[in-house]
Amino acid sequence: MSVLQDFDDSYQAAYRVWQSWFAEAQEDLAYYVGDQWTEEEKRYLREQSRSALVFNKTRQAIHQLEGYQRQHRLSSIAVGVEEGDDVVSDQITRLIMHGERMSSRYRVLSESYSGALKVGADLPGVWVDYRNDMVNGDIRYSRDPWNGWIVDPWFTKLDLSDAAYLMRRRYIGKDLAMSLLPKHKQEVERLVDLKGSIDDKFTWLPYSRNYQDNDMVAYTEYWKKYWKKQPTLLNMETGEFQEWKGTRQEFKAFQDIYPEHELIERQVQHVDRTVIVNNEELDTVTDPDGLNDYPFNPVLGYYQPDCDDNSRRLQGVIRSMRDPQNEYNRRRCQIIDFADSKINSGMIAEEDAAIDNDSLYQTGQGKVIFARKGKLGAIQQLRTEDIPQSYFVNTEVLSQDLKELGGLNDAAFGIAESGNETGITTMLRQSAALTSQQNLLDNLREAQKILVVKEIKLMQQWTPEKIERILGEPPAPELFDREVTKWDISIQEGVLTDTQRQMHFRQLIDLKNLGEPIAPGELTDAAPLQGKPAHKRKIKEAQEAQTQAEQQQAALESELLQAQKDLAVSQTLLNVSSAKEKEARAQSNMGLEDSRAAEAVESRSNAALDQVKAAKEIQGMELENIRAGLEITNSLIEKSEVEEDEIKLKNAAIASNGVDNSKLD
Repeated sequence: MSVLQDFDDSYQAAYRVWQSWFAEAQEDLAYYVGDQWTEEEKRYLREQSRSALVFNKTRQAIHQLEGYQRQHRLSSIAVGVEEGDDVVSDQITRLIMHGERMSSRYRVLSESYSGALKVGADLPGVWVDYRNDMVNGDIRYSRDPWNGWIVDPWFTKLDLSDAAYLMRRRYIGKDLAMSLLPKHKQEVERLVDLKGSIDDKFTWLPYSRNYQDNDMVAYTEYWKKYWKKQPTLLNMETGEFQEWKGTRQEFKAFQDIYPEHELIERQVQHVDRTVIVNNEELDTVTDPDGLNDYPFNPVLGYYQPDCDDNSRRLQGVIRSMRDPQNEYNRRRCQIIDFADSKINSGMIAEEDAAIDNDSLYQTGQGKVIFARKGKLGAIQQLRTEDIPQSYFVNTEVLSQDLKELGGLNDAAFGIAESGNETGITTMLRQSAALTSQQNLLDNLREAQKILVVKEIKLMQQWTPEKIERILGEPPAPELFDREVTKWDISIQEGVLTDTQRQMHFRQLIDLKNLGEPIAPGELTDAAPLQGKPAHKRKIKEAQEAQTQAEQQQAALESELLQAQKDLAVSQTLLNVSSAKEKEARAQSNMGLEDSRAAEAVESRSNAALDQVKAAKEIQGMELENIRAGLEITNSLIEKSEVEEDEIKLKNAAIASNGVDNSKLD
């Protein structure tokens, strides 16, 4: 089967399922742009001289939701899984930032989110532009609206991993087509001359419905996914594997050296891309981007793949708002008709009551009707009823229903419940009111993550010289590992900033708020300030002045400390001198004590001698006389000991108190 035949069969099979959805999506978009009356309703109102007025509440709801997303955009950053992955994760984050500056990634994703809110689906994608860099190419982001692509209708996963094919078309000028297909310029020129850009496919595109004879060509891409067996070299010990491009004989020779390896076959996914211009195949390539996958991922609204009603399987926010929007328009028009009829209620008059019957149809201020004589009472103003209050109540209810069906309420629009509500409280209530749209935001974030991973894989195909030019340093070897996004880094969300420097500055602030010490001047160096040199110069001057003041204060404190030390030394010397004086006086007193102790010893010796003499004298005495003599002797000894103890106490007091000898007399 030819590629064109396969493309036609796939398109027809998909369109049979999606046809009813395309019709509903077209009406959803019509409500957003303000075309909310059917042709029959417009004709009926014109016949009654009434206007088909539109009070577009759906657009307000869409703008509120997409505005919230734009204000709360989150960037994509690479975070290392392990501590040793910080270098490569930091470099990949800087490459992601570079990709945003070159491709307006987040703006394209916001536009795709807006498209999903309106009709339920949009298709952002990445592609490599070789027009300015013919070696590496530049990565660009683009989007295809709901009516510019059609996918396998039986896909169930948001990453299109189970979608067998996808087709997309754009109508572009001849020169742009030639720049995209530089190898097929002559074929493009020939196809433009054939004027065959319009066919029976993608009929919901605006150009297909407003065809003009010009040089536009139908640039169609047919992407088809399939699986193919691939010889693979498997290390039975480590589990590592890689593609084997040699023959079986070469593998046997390899296995003789490395017996732990086996040659197996595994299923590998491949993608073919066929470029069709004006229904003629120009280029078919397998894995043109080296991704082995689609280079795009849809942003979806409310998708229910298990729904058997094809027209309701995929919806945006507007779908549930269409019915109350119709009723709201009708009620508002009826209220206006009531008011107009009150002013121009008409006249009731008898025949020939007015001189000029045309004057009865006058409107506005100061109208004059001339009546014939006697016919003044025959001309009267028709009276109309007042507008029922129930009309206003019903209109308010419908307005509230439109907000709630769109996932909004008064809080989402910043309407405070009380007059004294703070701005922060209002913002928190707005965020809480929009949590009902979290599934839509999750779909967008999932698509953003998938596309950023594809973008990283495209950047890995660049030369090291280009990556070094972007990073300002040699790339880490792990950066070129095709499995780095699987094992070494994790793509996460971060605060959206224009550059890596701004992100670094924001992260430093977060660390400081958490209590982590930050070196002085580090925040200033990382801050994305205008006039940073002048700011740093002023900071340096202030720091020098503060340092000088601190030095002066330190000098004064040093002098004061030295004076205190000198005073302490002087006091110490004074205390030492006083202590020496006391020591000399104590030694003098101790000499006096020794002298007196010697005198006491001499006295005791004399007393003992006297006792001996007394004993000799009483040898001839009687026993009673002897006993009386001994008692007298003992009494004298005890008295002598008491006197000796008193002398010692006095001497000790003199030694401790330094009492002058003269005071002891």
